[in-house]
Amino acid sequence: MNFEALFKKLAEQYCNGRVENLQFFVKQKINQLLKDKATADALYDLFDIDKQSKNAKNLLIKKAVKLVEAYCLWVFLWGKLGKTNIIYGDKMSERVSEEKIEREDGYLYYLGKDGYVWRTPMKSNKTGTKARVGTEKIEREEGYIYFLDNEGYVCRKKVVRWMKKTMMRF
Repeated sequence: MNFEALFKKLAEQYCNGRVENLQFFVKQKINQLLKDKATADALYDLFDIDKQSKNAKNLLIKKAVKLVEAYCLWVFLWGKLGKTNIIYGDKMSERVSEEKIEREDGYLYYLGKDGYVWRTPMKSNKTGTKARVGTEKIEREEGYIYFLDNEGYVCRKKVVRWMKKTMMRF
């Protein structure tokens, strides 16, 4: 059985809002899979869990939930799952700035709390300094994540339910 495809499918269903409670949903799927002995053994081996321990099943469910959450985060950041484009809610990201930011290698670009685009040197850039690079001020709205797209414009995307919960941990 291809577990990677299964967990990606679970992540896709959760990301698109078809599932409310991720832990309950994953627990149901794991219980279905554990009915078959060969599949159960493969799952325990995949997550490197001793199936003889007391809480092996609970540990398996916890690790599976974390894996699905990781896939959800990957889906959000890259906007695709395998070859299928996924749209969160009713639209993809929307452009909110008119100004194009020219990127330089070795810097991380982000929208600061003051509403301007800033750059900060990455660890590999030893000589760079933090600086404001944008002149356009952008008003932030609650419930959106702001980022620089590949073309250099500031865009925003609605933060989905699972992302709010996941980002609160970091």
